[in-house]
Amino acid sequence: MRSAGDRSGTTELGASLTPIHRPTIGEQVADSIRRLAWEGSLPAGSRLNQEDLAAKLGVSRIPVRDALLALEREGLVRMKPNRGAYLNPIGEEDTRDHYGLFGVLYAFALERAASRADEEGLARLVSCAAAAGRAKDTDALQDATAEFWRLAVLEGGSPRLRAVSRSLTSLVPGNFFDEIPGAAGVQRPAMKKLATALRARDGATAGDVCRTLLEELGELVVRVMRERGLYE
Repeated sequence: MRSAGDRSGTTELGASLTPIHRPTIGEQVADSIRRLAWEGSLPAGSRLNQEDLAAKLGVSRIPVRDALLALEREGLVRMKPNRGAYLNPIGEEDTRDHYGLFGVLYAFALERAASRADEEGLARLVSCAAAAGRAKDTDALQDATAEFWRLAVLEGGSPRLRAVSRSLTSLVPGNFFDEIPGAAGVQRPAMKKLATALRARDGATAGDVCRTLLEELGELVVRVMRERGLYE
């Protein structure tokens, strides 16, 4: 659920696309650590030595430190005084809670957007949901979905909501729909339902669809993590 990129598969989103985000070195280091954890190269409980990571990634210790602090805020890493950083274990219920929180946040945003957005803003949101629903490939689906969530928070109209949304990050690095088998088949029909509900300004239905969607995606992530042996 990253920010939308500027790929050819999303040209139908038009002016609603955000500028391309160019990640800092610290963000790239954090992404690398997430990827290593996702692939199982860093088992739960692993000590994350700053000097070793800096040498392996070809960066200084400063962006590594920044990355570890960001990952600590996410809950992926725990910092022990005078002992360093360690990769936190993640259980099945942690994963479900993670996606449950996404569901609560985005359902809240959509319910507010359905009643608060002006006609232009609502039209952008509906158009983006429809684009995700008909996306033919996973890159287009990833970008359209990310843009839809961004617009949902924007049209929800609350600075506090936007601040909270920035604190949530995906457990799954890269393209979610490439990494999680079956996710695209769940996402597309749900986005079509969301487009219909929002077009009718039916916030209650949009919220219900959103919460169900994120719960189902969470279960798919649990299955993949279990199959990879990522749970203790």
